[in-house]
Amino acid sequence: MSASPRRVCVLHLQAGLARFPQSAHMVLVYVNFLGSVVDSRQACSSQLQAAKNLDPNLLDRYVIFVRGQQQAAHLLQQTGGHAESALDMAGYVEFQHSYRQVLRAH
Repeated sequence: MSASPRRVCVLHLQAGLARFPQSAHMVLVYVNFLGSVVDSRQACSSQLQAAKNLDPNLLDRYVIFVRGQQQAAHLLQQTGGHAESALDMAGYVEFQHSYRQVLRAH
């Protein structure tokens, strides 16, 4: 996808997120866009975590599970089977992100 249509998609998704900030489904649409079009694994992971915290319905929980499995498979493929160190790093990055959010909140 070229830059201009991608930019239009981002604007539409950001408008949807602004209009429905507590919708797990809207966040999952954005997660799918980040994972499929933008290929931003870190942003996809953090938004997926945010979707988990929004009280998703059964279908949304299944989508969260599938996307998490896809991320784990991609990580395993990237590391050539040495996913333990990569998962540790991913966990550390996620912890740092959560820690910064807690510090900002308090």
